[in-house]
Amino acid sequence: MSKTAIKPDFTEENSLWDNGYSNVCGIDEVGRGCWAGPLVAGAVIFSVNPEVGIKELGQITDSKKISPKKREQLAEFIIHYSKHWGIGYVDSKELDRIGLSSANTLAMERAVNNLGNKPDFSLIDGNVMMVRPNIGLNKNIVKGDSKSISIAAASILAKVFRDKLMNSIDSDYPEYGFREHKGYGTSLHRKSIQKNGILPIHRMTFAPIKELSK
Repeated sequence: MSKTAIKPDFTEENSLWDNGYSNVCGIDEVGRGCWAGPLVAGAVIFSVNPEVGIKELGQITDSKKISPKKREQLAEFIIHYSKHWGIGYVDSKELDRIGLSSANTLAMERAVNNLGNKPDFSLIDGNVMMVRPNIGLNKNIVKGDSKSISIAAASILAKVFRDKLMNSIDSDYPEYGFREHKGYGTSLHRKSIQKNGILPIHRMTFAPIKELSK
């Protein structure tokens, strides 16, 4: 008998709203493990006690579990329905300079800076501890994009933004197949590097790129 899939909800947010936190922010990132392209973070604040009966809210979940077309539809909904939203990113050169962990934190901080309002509590996917004044109080939630709608919404915005950027890069370098693999470490990506060389958007500090650059 198959288990019922766990869907994100507003349980975490409701607890915080009940305790007087009106700007509860969900934060997530995408592209952490890619060989090329930026690390992108999203941040989303919904109004207190949103109308949970709205169809699109019930469709928001981990961006990896949604088709590209559905992600784009939900991203449009999130942009128009949320109270505040923001995107932040760190490009490959800056990531190489400061390291992956710092880049992860910085992308999230930049997403929050672009919200238009400061959160008074942030729910952050994973275990990235944030000690930043603009983030406010915060809590880490492992697999948060499968538990919190705010975090899942942030993951969708970040994924859609990053995918569009990688599709644009594919137009400049069609021989690398970025539209297909989005910069992740696939066999196609490795073969394209071996054949065509390393690009400025590749992450030179990542082991596979180091090896291929020799």
